[in-house]
Amino acid sequence: EFDETLDVYTEDDNFSETSTESDESSDDSDNVFKDYSAPDFEMPREPKNVHNNNRFTWILLWIMNFKIQYNISEGAIEALLKFMKLVLIVVGGIEFNNFPIFKYKVNKALGLSNEFISFVSCPKCHKLYKEEERPGFENSLRHWVNCSSFDDILCDIYDGEIWKTFKDEPFGEDSALFFCNEKVDSHLGLIVNLDWFQLFDGVSHSTGVLYASIANLPCDIRFKHENMLVLGILPGPDEPSFQKEERFVLL
Repeated sequence: EFDETLDVYTEDDNFSETSTESDESSDDSDNVFKDYSAPDFEMPREPKNVHNNNRFTWILLWIMNFKIQYNISEGAIEALLKFMKLVLIVVGGIEFNNFPIFKYKVNKALGLSNEFISFVSCPKCHKLYKEEERPGFENSLRHWVNCSSFDDILCDIYDGEIWKTFKDEPFGEDSALFFCNEKVDSHLGLIVNLDWFQLFDGVSHSTGVLYASIANLPCDIRFKHENMLVLGILPGPDEPSFQKEERFVLL
């Protein structure tokens, strides 16, 4: 009987200790997540140039509200705008020649713009940071300065002839080198890539993404998605020839 009572007491005691540890862990967790405030930032304060005609502003507002309420595609809205312009010109004459028929012109006429502020979210606690607040990123950009080089061995792009001899002014004979220790913080080398992929399953439709990677970064993080710069998207549906691709690259 004594042993059974002792066992029961021990189990209750262990349960109590476990509950206490759980409460302490919960308190520590609360301390970690107590700050939910966003980092300081300033909204864009550029003045909006609104050029509209009060006689048809209400029409544009109704069309935009119609689009939002019924989730109308932009193509259908632009077709409606074109038809509305024809009707207004027939009824009101040349006064409605400036009636917009494209959505981006409607946004401009109404003073609408996409003013988004982007933040970086911590994958563990979801705390928000400014995009430029990336500890160690600047040091990673200076990584190539301290890289070891070997004769007749090419380990990375830094060992190539172009990286070593590329000038600040390509056609200037006395120009300084572009990649040098004095300008390591401001001179970046970009590697431009174009990759194609199938966007939809079961459909032959190729979509291309034109992007750039920063050659100054170490090769192990150079091609991570957070370090990539998206320059453009080629919608397809087919992959153009090299000559046609050049037109996009030259932009």
